[in-house]
Amino acid sequence: HSDNGKEFVANVIIELKQLFPEMCFVRGRPRHPQSQGCVERAYGILTVALVESLIDLKEACPAD
Repeated sequence: HSDNGKEFVANVIIELKQLFPEMCFVRGRPRHPQSQGCVERAYGILTVALVESLIDLKEACPAD
């Protein structure tokens, strides 16, 4: 789901769609936060997963 925010038209999303072609994006109602709960929850889950991946990567490849 997308809340139609600018974050969802960024190059990152284009790259995600290339990496995961089976992923589909569904737009929600603009300016209607009540219908965006699942979007915000998914965004939170994705953020946590990305942060954890970056931490793991940093630990696996320490700086010189």
